[in-house]
Order: sequence, then structure tokens, then C-alpha cells
Amino acid sequence: RRELLIPVTRFFRDPEAFDVLGSEVIPRLVESHAGNEPIRVWVAACATGEEAYSIAILFAETFERLNRWPPLKIFATDIEQEYLDF
Repeated sequence: RRELLIPVTRFFRDPEAFDVLGSEVIPRLVESHAGNEPIRVWVAACATGEEAYSIAILFAETFERLNRWPPLKIFATDIEQEYLDF
């Protein structure tokens, strides 16, 4: 199991992917969101959470830029208990 798990994590780890999320995906989600239900994001296999925080930062920047503050819930999960404890 240890050989299959890759505990590599850091903020904005895959710059190209985070650029697309920040410039295309997240603005569309925020602009099209209506109502009181939160926008829900699931970050799977996030080790100690830097990816989840990176996505939270992108949402906060988009909220500020669009002057819209819909409710947001980010769920971050990992299979490794050591990282969950961290």
C-alpha cells in the first residue's frame, strides 16, 4: 500500500491545472451559482491539505474579483491516517 500512495503535496502543486481552475473553472462556478446552497468542492487524496488550501485561495480571489460571496464548503480527504491526523 505504501508504494501506491504518493504523499507529495504543496501549494499550487500543478501550476497549469491551478491556472485553469483559477481563470476558467472557478469563475464560471461562482458566476452561475444562485441561491443559498453552498458551492461544494471535494479535494481527494490531498495528503496534508495544501491542495485544498490552494483551491480555497482561488475561490477567495474569485469572490473578491467578482464581488460575490456565495457559501462555500471544501471537503478534503485522504486515505492515510498520518496525514489526516496532521
